[in-house]
Amino acid sequence: MNNLPSSDYPRVPSNTIWDNSDLPLPQSSTQSADSPDSGTSVTNNVQPYLKGLVDDVQEFVRELTLLERSINIVTSPALVTTSEAIATNLRYMADSIGDTGEPYQAGDIGELHQARPLIKSTEEGIHVFSKRPKIDGILRQSQIPHTTSEAFFHKGPEQATAELNEQITKDTQGLITDFLQAKDLENPDLAFQLVTWLLQQVSWQSPFRVMNEKESSEITWENAAHSEIQWMESGSIQPIKHIKNKDYDFVAVPVLESGMKAVFVLPPEGETNPGSEDLNQILSSGLTTILGKSGREHAVLTLPKFKFNYQFTKICAEAEAKGKHMAALDVDENGATVAAASSMLSYDLHIPPEKLLRFKFDHSFYLAIINHKNSNDPRVIGMAQINHPEKS
Repeated sequence: MNNLPSSDYPRVPSNTIWDNSDLPLPQSSTQSADSPDSGTSVTNNVQPYLKGLVDDVQEFVRELTLLERSINIVTSPALVTTSEAIATNLRYMADSIGDTGEPYQAGDIGELHQARPLIKSTEEGIHVFSKRPKIDGILRQSQIPHTTSEAFFHKGPEQATAELNEQITKDTQGLITDFLQAKDLENPDLAFQLVTWLLQQVSWQSPFRVMNEKESSEITWENAAHSEIQWMESGSIQPIKHIKNKDYDFVAVPVLESGMKAVFVLPPEGETNPGSEDLNQILSSGLTTILGKSGREHAVLTLPKFKFNYQFTKICAEAEAKGKHMAALDVDENGATVAAASSMLSYDLHIPPEKLLRFKFDHSFYLAIINHKNSNDPRVIGMAQINHPEKS
C-alpha cells in the first residue's frame, strides 16, 4: 500500500533567480521579421512544439463559451487536459486486462507516464483512490501514489477523503479547501477516482506599489468609479516584453522564477464578447509569439489587485468519466499565485517619458501563467479572464 502523498513531492524553488535568457525564436516564426519591437504582427503559423500551449488556450476558450461573460474565470488548462489523459489511459489499461487478470504490456505503463508530463515538473500532487484490485496493480507499476482498494475499504470514504483534502489544502497553501466529497467514493460502480492538484507562484521582479485611497479613487473600471477596487502601479519602470495582435496588447511582466512567464492580455476597450474562434486565434497566436519574443521595452503598468476562485464540472467521454475542476488566483503587489485541483471520477532603467509605454488594465483583461521549463513543451498552467476585480 502506498501512503497518501506527502510534502516530499518535486517542488519548484520558491526563490530562484530570474532567467534573463530568451527562448530562441523558431525559424518559421510567428513573429514578423520586419516588425518593430513596439508591436509585432502575428500570423497563424504555429510550431509543433507549441501544440500543447495552443491546446491549453483552446481548452480555456471552450470553457469561456459556456459561461455568462460577466463573471471571473480561472482554470488550469494543462492540469485539466493532463488529468483527462491520465484517466483515459488508466481506464483503457484496466479495460484491456478485463476480468481474466491477464497482464498488461510494459508499453502501456510507458503511455501512462507520457500522459502525466507536468506532474514531475511543477508543484503538483497526484493521487488515485482505487476500488478494484486490477487498478491497484496498474498504479503500483506506474508509480502513481494511490490508496489501494483494500486500504480504501479499510479506511472508508470519510477518512480517505478527509486525509486527501487536508493534503490538498496544505499543498495549495489554503487556496483549495474541501475539494473532495466522500459521497463520490460511495458509488459502488466507481472503479477509481483520480485527483491532481498544483500550486504555482510567480514573483514580480520589481514589486508593484499599492496606491493610496485618493490615488485609487481617480481610476475607473469600465469607465465607472469603484471604491472597492484597490489599484497598484509598477513601482519602477518595468522591462516588459510586448506584442500587439488584433489590437490586443500582450504584456509579459518579468518574474523571479526561472522558466515561468506571466502575460497580461489587454483587449481593445469596448471589446466585450469576441467570437470563440476569433478569441482562440488571438490568444493562441499572441501567447506563442511572446514566448519567443526577443528584446525588451519599458513601461509603466497600472493593475487592480484581485483574488477569486472558480470551479466547474466536465464530462470526459474517452475515459467515461466525470471531472470536477477548481482553481484559485491571487494577484497582488508581490506576484501571482495560481492553485488548482482536478478530480476525475471514472465509472467502471531611466527612459525618456516619450519612450515609455503605458498600460492601464482598467477594463476586462486576461492573464496567462506559462511554464516553459521544458522548452519543447510549454504549457499554460493558469489562465484567467478578469471581468471585475471584486466579483468571483
